[in-house]
Amino acid sequence: MASTLLRRRASQHRSLWIGHTGTGPTLDSSVDACLAPILGQLAKHQRPTVCVALMSKSFVSGDYERAMSKVEDALQGQDTAVARPLVLGCVVDRVPEYESGVSLLIGVDEQVQPFHVAHDPHAPRIRTISVGRWGAVQDFDRFKYQGNALDKQGWAAFDSISQPPTSNASPDAVFDALPPNANFCWLMSDREPESALQAVDNKFADAQKMGIVASSTPFVTGTPHWMYFQGTVVPAGTIGFASYASEKNTPATRAPLPSSLAHPALEPMGAPVAITRVRGNVILDLDDQGATAMLLDLIHGAKHTNKDESFYLAIQPFHDATADTVVARITSGDPARGNMAVDTTLDLHVGQKVQFLQKTTDAVTPTDLLRHAPQDAMVFGTVDLDHTIDVHPPSPHADTRVSAIFGATSENGLLLGAPGQPTLLHQVPFASLHVARS
Repeated sequence: MASTLLRRRASQHRSLWIGHTGTGPTLDSSVDACLAPILGQLAKHQRPTVCVALMSKSFVSGDYERAMSKVEDALQGQDTAVARPLVLGCVVDRVPEYESGVSLLIGVDEQVQPFHVAHDPHAPRIRTISVGRWGAVQDFDRFKYQGNALDKQGWAAFDSISQPPTSNASPDAVFDALPPNANFCWLMSDREPESALQAVDNKFADAQKMGIVASSTPFVTGTPHWMYFQGTVVPAGTIGFASYASEKNTPATRAPLPSSLAHPALEPMGAPVAITRVRGNVILDLDDQGATAMLLDLIHGAKHTNKDESFYLAIQPFHDATADTVVARITSGDPARGNMAVDTTLDLHVGQKVQFLQKTTDAVTPTDLLRHAPQDAMVFGTVDLDHTIDVHPPSPHADTRVSAIFGATSENGLLLGAPGQPTLLHQVPFASLHVARS
């Protein structure tokens, strides 16, 4: 049975989304395994209009572009008079069920508009340079081709502690010609998507946004990332499409797909506490106590906690009670002053409730994150650098197999935004996102 999401347009025209994951001894055979049941399910009058391909980081460089060309040709079919479908994709860590393979999501008779926010080497790097953040080893190579806006603009260009300099050109112009009434946006990006996410939110405020950050591929493809957009390889930037319920410029009519983001590898430390002093993403006091001192007290009182491991903060919604709780890593702390920096671009507020989190003693594996229930149409996960597919390669499959699910894991994060809420980059390792059928 195919993985389908049936959703009815305002004009009573039915559109169809089909998701499959396939594997085989090669990427070419994995693509064939996916395409066969998808094409076999379509009626003669149905036309694929968009396809997203997520390919595991377990193949060689030249395979990826050939695989995308094969998908384009297969979906185009013999009728060259019909418009070529939009085909886009990226290299990820793993795919569901088989780890190595490809996962395809195909929209049939969908009204979509593609977009590409090109990489700007002079744009500020929020996740490379920010207050309270230690430099990460995987960032060092990126300094060779990404500009350092701090050197050129200075500290005066910062609006707040958690925001980057804003003197660079905004990507909003990319979306000027697109209708604003999208129901759903799919995104794929590099590790610095914040400016593009803000532009997407500005344009499609009422749409559900979802996507994945492409895996790092310098040792696989020779580029920071490998993304594919309308026949072109994209090494950095943000690509995606907006999906519409109607061709007319009318309000969105589809309900959001039910989704849930969980962190099975984390457990609470202590009770929720209120922020009493804060500056941007730097917490000064919690319940009128130093934030770092409170965390140290919890560490000393725990049985299986090591103060040298990473700790996290669950940030409850402040203005909107319907918003999701956000989990972010604690990047640094000063026991003397009590200050604590949190890895988020959100501005935290006095009175907002937060809760410390630590890693559980139970091991969570990447395959655990991609286990799915019958009602799931998509499943995604984040892994850390010690559990990527190139560190723990799976055994190759001698035969082809296919399963009715779409998804992937990435070591670089997931993208998620509910209607009316900002789209956020979720990078905490071993997070799991499940999206149910509508």
